[in-house]
Amino acid sequence: MVRLLRKRLPLPTRSLRVILSDGHPTYFQNKITGEASGFAVEVTNEIAKRAGLEISYIFAADWEEIRQKVLLHEAEIAPG
Repeated sequence: MVRLLRKRLPLPTRSLRVILSDGHPTYFQNKITGEASGFAVEVTNEIAKRAGLEISYIFAADWEEIRQKVLLHEAEIAPG
């Protein structure tokens, strides 16, 4: 009999951390306000609004940092 081992993930919450890399064509960090901006951010915000979720944005230097933060459960979503 084959038994599948499942990795324990944190329980779902009503907030998600979205990690972005500055300079991507569909999202970026606003240089004046420091906030996330762009089409992907607008879409993510609308989905979160409809789902009743709160979103916080985190910025990373590159895709390797994004990958590490997702693997360490420091972010849940990485659009792109």
